Amino acid sequence: MNERDVPVYNESRALLYPVPDALHLVYGTTGETANPWNRSKGGALHPKENRPALSARLKEAPGITYGKRKLYRGLMDLIEGHTPAAAFVYTTGTAERLGDEVDAVCSKVEKEKGIPVIPLHTQGHGGVRKEGGRVACEALFRLMGTGSTEGISPVSINILDGSHKKEIAKGLKTHCCAMGVEVVSVLPGDSPVDHIRHCHGATANVVLGEGAMLQLAVMMKIEYGIPFIHLSGDGPEMADEALCEVTRYFTTRLKQ
Repeated sequence: MNERDVPVYNESRALLYPVPDALHLVYGTTGETANPWNRSKGGALHPKENRPALSARLKEAPGITYGKRKLYRGLMDLIEGHTPAAAFVYTTGTAERLGDEVDAVCSKVEKEKGIPVIPLHTQGHGGVRKEGGRVACEALFRLMGTGSTEGISPVSINILDGSHKKEIAKGLKTHCCAMGVEVVSVLPGDSPVDHIRHCHGATANVVLGEGAMLQLAVMMKIEYGIPFIHLSGDGPEMADEALCEVTRYFTTRLKQ
């Protein structure tokens, strides 16, 4: 992988990897990014969560056509073997010259397998981390609007936490459920693909912190008319403020 691609790829993967029932395929000249192990603070290695990931190396590929067949076969085999609800394909390093072909292969596999197969072009952005967030947002946004919103409560929210406020998002979800507010999805959180596909049916979005998830909330407001509550800060103060803002929002709405 080209060093300039690493922050972009890492940010995209950090935002999308929590989706528990998706396939993550790394397509390029990298091995470490597909490593199925995590290193703990003490230096010990332990297995990552049992989710399929593959690095389809291109270094020895004799040409574009060969690389195209390799990606197609890899995707087909992994989807058949793991039956994911969606697949994310991260292009890195020398795969950047195959952008159009990657899109074509993903489209072909999507039609044949009947699941979303979404390419993420994480190369060529000069190592700008925010580009990784933008690419991940576009991938999540592509899943939205493809599921039914039937049965979603008129008192409902999505929590957009950007993966950096997990404990706050978890606490907010617990409190919301206790007070009768349906939490449709936590993005990226650990919401499965099906939750993401119908999260456009929520009444409001609650954005915790800055960055990519704020961008996603703006996209959802433009496309689906979903208002959002934006909170910044950290720790218990943000958790308390989030709960107060959600309570205030729905109290005001129900009185109208």
